[in-house]
Amino acid sequence: MGVKLGGTFLICAMGPLHQAGACIQASRVPDGLRELAPEGLLGGFQRGIEQAAKLAGVRKEDVERLLPMDDVRAAIEQLGDSQTEAVVAWDVYAGRIGGLLEGVAEVTNHGQAPDVSLCLERLANKVRRDRPFAEPLQALAEDVSQWQSMIGRCRKLLDESGGGALAKAYRRRQIRKLGSIAVSALVIVAALSVIVRVQTARKRVDALLARP
Repeated sequence: MGVKLGGTFLICAMGPLHQAGACIQASRVPDGLRELAPEGLLGGFQRGIEQAAKLAGVRKEDVERLLPMDDVRAAIEQLGDSQTEAVVAWDVYAGRIGGLLEGVAEVTNHGQAPDVSLCLERLANKVRRDRPFAEPLQALAEDVSQWQSMIGRCRKLLDESGGGALAKAYRRRQIRKLGSIAVSALVIVAALSVIVRVQTARKRVDALLARP
């Protein structure tokens, strides 16, 4: 249980965000916006929980108890609304603006995963004079940033407090498992004992019947 669980969680939870940023950097903004759909982001978050639980040897529910799941659901719901509005705004306005993607890739340091919230903020700044276009992009950038902060918060909780709490859950699970094994062993022993007694009794009866 000395392994840091937060890193395992982070890799899965940040996966959809990194994919979205990579799409935007590759001038595939519609694909990047679709990658930010709440289903995908929450899916990555849940995979992170599942992998952390697997690493700790506990149930998924044990990990979720350590995390602010109500805040997580509220954040993803808000992001879902802004993502939908940003997709609509892009479909309506992007085609009439040339050179929109120039300079967007500059927000990422070489060798690092793209920060999708900064990419979106840069896009919003490039079209700031067109408010119906810029405002949905800026709102999505802010909500994505909040989601990233939520992931970071959960990672910290798993690293700092997860070990002790999950270790206790792991021990409880092991005790229950050992208890189940012990009960099963007792049942098997009892059944074998009955079988032996029955066979012994039959042999005695057969011996008596065999006497002249």
